[in-house]
Amino acid sequence: MKITYKLAMAAGQDAANRQARKAGRQAWALCDWELAAETTNKLLDPFAGERFRLVNRESGSGDQTPIAEGVAS
Repeated sequence: MKITYKLAMAAGQDAANRQARKAGRQAWALCDWELAAETTNKLLDPFAGERFRLVNRESGSGDQTPIAEGVAS
């Protein structure tokens, strides 16, 4: 299935709505907005974490980013 912008946005909103409901909120808090953005960005660019890991490896910095699911290391 191809991830479209509309589908990624809907998934981000769903994740934030679930988190807000679980916390007993009727409106989103800052952490819900952040989760929506993070979820949407992960779906739109699933290899961003892998590129970050490679940049850190080349610079000698510690690897702080988990490998995205389905990405060979």
